[in-house]
Amino acid sequence: MDIRGMVFDLDGTLVDSLDDITTCLNVALSAFGLNTYRPEWVRQNLGHGARHLTLQALAAQGRDELGAAVVAEFIRYYNEHPVETTVPYPGVRRLLERFHDQGIILAVSSNKPASIVVKVVDTLQLAPFFHDVWGGDSFTEKKPSPLALQHFTAGHNLSSDTVLMVGDSQADIMAARRAGVRSCFFQNGYGTLDPADPPPDYTIAAFVELAACVLPARSSCAR
Repeated sequence: MDIRGMVFDLDGTLVDSLDDITTCLNVALSAFGLNTYRPEWVRQNLGHGARHLTLQALAAQGRDELGAAVVAEFIRYYNEHPVETTVPYPGVRRLLERFHDQGIILAVSSNKPASIVVKVVDTLQLAPFFHDVWGGDSFTEKKPSPLALQHFTAGHNLSSDTVLMVGDSQADIMAARRAGVRSCFFQNGYGTLDPADPPPDYTIAAFVELAACVLPARSSCAR
């Protein structure tokens, strides 16, 4: 497989950020006197951005009318506290450096607001590896829309069959399928796949296994 460009989801793929996301959501909810949620609930509702997560939390309490205000508070607080406990998954930094050094063009495409994505990537000192860092508001549509991947492919003059999308959610795999690029599902992230949908091209249980997909001469990865 000749991979020349790779696009990564952020939360649950490159970094373990569940506790920070949970804290920021709960701070926003508490500011309006609402019930808070455990990380397990947050994990089940991740993958579609800050607004979707917040609206799900409000809908569960029958307080939809507070949507705009609570979303704004969530984003405000998260921008001020982007990295308290968030860390890269084991092996992430080493492999990003390896891919970067081999001339593979790397990017991040997350559904959370771009301002937060940039701060997380910068604070964790991952920014030097990436040509592009995008959030859910970087384009007119979030994943599973293929817009970010299409922009990446066209912007770097890459053939779609040389681009790999790596993520932990159905939205990531659907975006890859719609953009006509290859997909790799990180099964130990936060999301799950619908077994009724076509499977991803590759599945990994740990980030270090990604080298097997991109550099198959060394080993093999699950298909």
